[in-house]
Amino acid sequence: LLFHLTDVKGERVQAAARLSATQTNVLLETVNAVETVKVARAERPLLRRWERLVDASTYVGHLTRINSAFSGQASLTVTQTVVVLAMIIGVYEIGAGAMTIGALSASTLLISRMMAPVSQLISLAHRAHVISLSTRTIDHILRMEVERGGDPTATKRSLGGSLQFVDAGFTYPGEKTACLTGISLSIAPGERVGI
Repeated sequence: LLFHLTDVKGERVQAAARLSATQTNVLLETVNAVETVKVARAERPLLRRWERLVDASTYVGHLTRINSAFSGQASLTVTQTVVVLAMIIGVYEIGAGAMTIGALSASTLLISRMMAPVSQLISLAHRAHVISLSTRTIDHILRMEVERGGDPTATKRSLGGSLQFVDAGFTYPGEKTACLTGISLSIAPGERVGI
């Protein structure tokens, strides 16, 4: 049941990632074509689409949080059930004279302490499964072919040469005084520079 819930959560996490990517695409496309959007009077349809994406993303995030809370509550419920069963068995043992009330108290404490690591193991197994799902998604993205933008030699080209600034400066637009003057910098091929 726990791993089924984790698989459902993994699907929801992937759905949330898809919705987030779609939101980003809609935002970037709208900003890049803002003049066209205004001329075509497409503000309202794009705004409605954005609102639907935000609603869907929020709903998927809500379902993911519910699923995470359920796994924690399930492990807590198992722990509490074991403690209650131990107390019920202990009451019958006290009635039969095989156990004292102090022994029942001690055994209840020990059982609850023994179940805490089991509960943590269940939680860790759940987290490990979610991490493996996320890792698979990231691995899939990293293994995708690099987009070349129509230039088949774009990733094959190697850049060589050096970079050199001699007595460079910079002045902000509209300002009369330069904020940088006399900057000289030389970077050789293969050299790494931190600024």
